[in-house]
Amino acid sequence: MPDRSTRDHLIEVGLLHMQQTSYCSTGINRVLALAGVSKGPFYHHFQSKEEFGSAVLQRHLDAEDSRTAKALSNSVLGPIKRLRTYFEELISVYGPHGSLNDTPETTPQLQPNFLATPGSLGRLR
Repeated sequence: MPDRSTRDHLIEVGLLHMQQTSYCSTGINRVLALAGVSKGPFYHHFQSKEEFGSAVLQRHLDAEDSRTAKALSNSVLGPIKRLRTYFEELISVYGPHGSLNDTPETTPQLQPNFLATPGSLGRLR
C-alpha cells in the first residue's frame, strides 16, 4: 500500500471508529487492528495520538465543509429549499437525534421535545 493511501486509510478508519465511540475511547491499537496496519506505518505518518486525532478532525471538517457547500450553493433551488436539503442531508448522516451514537436511550437529554425527520421539514417548502 503506498504511503499516502495508508495514511488516508488510517484516518478513515479512525474517523469511523471515533464517530461510534469518542476520541478518548479510541486507542491506537484498536484503530491499527481495525485498519489491519502495524504500528510502524502509523508512527511513520503520525507522531502521536494527538496528531492522528488532529488529522481525523480535519478530515471530518473537510467533509462537513463540502456537504455544506454542496447543499447551500445549489442556485437552482431557492434559499428555503437549499436549507431543507442541507438539514435533510444532516439527518441522513447523523440521524434524527443529531449524533451517530447519541439516542434518547443513551442520552436522556435527547428525549424528544423535537425529533427531526425528513418529513418534519416538509413545512419549509
